[in-house]
Amino acid sequence: MKKVYLVLVPMLPCPSVKGGAIETLLTNLAKENEKNPKVELHIISKYDRKAVRESRKYKNTDFIFIKYGILNKICFKFYKIFRKLKKDPLTLTYYYHTALNKISKEADFIVAEGGNNEMFIPFEKRFGREKLVLHLHYELQSDEMLNRTFGNLISVSQFIEKRYGADKTVNTKVLKNGVNIDNLKKRITKTQRNFLRSQYHFDKEDFVVLFCGRLIKEKGILQLIRSLKRMKEKNIKLLVVGSANFGEKSETDFEKELREEAENLKRRVIFSGYIPNEKLNEIYQIADVHLIPSVWEDPAPLVAMEGMASGLPIIATKSGGMVEYINEDCAIILEKEKNLEENLRNAILELYHDPERCKSMGKNGRLRAKQFSTKQYYKDFVEIMEGLGNGK
Repeated sequence: MKKVYLVLVPMLPCPSVKGGAIETLLTNLAKENEKNPKVELHIISKYDRKAVRESRKYKNTDFIFIKYGILNKICFKFYKIFRKLKKDPLTLTYYYHTALNKISKEADFIVAEGGNNEMFIPFEKRFGREKLVLHLHYELQSDEMLNRTFGNLISVSQFIEKRYGADKTVNTKVLKNGVNIDNLKKRITKTQRNFLRSQYHFDKEDFVVLFCGRLIKEKGILQLIRSLKRMKEKNIKLLVVGSANFGEKSETDFEKELREEAENLKRRVIFSGYIPNEKLNEIYQIADVHLIPSVWEDPAPLVAMEGMASGLPIIATKSGGMVEYINEDCAIILEKEKNLEENLRNAILELYHDPERCKSMGKNGRLRAKQFSTKQYYKDFVEIMEGLGNGK
């Protein structure tokens, strides 16, 4: 059984009590590891009181929390000064320095799950390049430092793997993301659906378009709101689920811009704010169509798989690794570079006027989503770890 350490960036905790795509992926990995463990799993995360409580439910996964309080900061500052005086300067931050010292010398693999990849140079010096794995969730181009540090690469899509361009000495694998299909396929009653709709000021007859994701420019939410302004059909409404900062209460300038853009649409655009992952199943079910209008090269958005698993027809842009997860049987796929607002409008109206097509696309999406389950994700992850260990 391989001993694997997954090192998260010190931004959000795992288990994913505060959301986050990578944190959710690793939480699902840990959940599958509880059922029939095939790997010795250690997850290094920033400290969070709620996450610590949640982690106690897991018997087969070791969660290692790094707490960074005022005392830690002071002590670490003096430690860095001491190292500098000894002419052995410490380039690591407190978080990564502590993480490095938490990892057993018997570790088979250390997986970098995002963050500043330069922080892993000392990891390579201690454990060796062949044990370092870069799990790439975003677009990045390889360079001398990365190829020297990481002997293994796992990408979330072929698009990301190709863009990275690893040299021939790096073992490369693609690990497609997975979502909790069992939770998403649970159905609520029509009465429950209507009640939930009323909570967001939607009527039974409304055609509800759903956007679920971070409220940042790259996600195309501004273009989506503007496309709604081009429609005369007043019962086509938009539910915007998410925030810019994973549930933090502070509002960004872009979020303010979105609200100003939607102001003249009255109650046709509803902002729900951040909603925890475990409640998203019901939110997907009150919608009629799921929009993913990314204007950047989206590596592999989890919401695409969640929408499919929920049985919603999808409208998405041809973006990054997106098209490796969805296809034209379950989605209308749009070019993102030209006339996006008008193209979004036309696609929404197509489905608005064709309920039978909506049903067919939703059915096809459920079937396609089966290949992106957390069970399959765990199985593929274990196979990759075992393969890398055998030099495959």
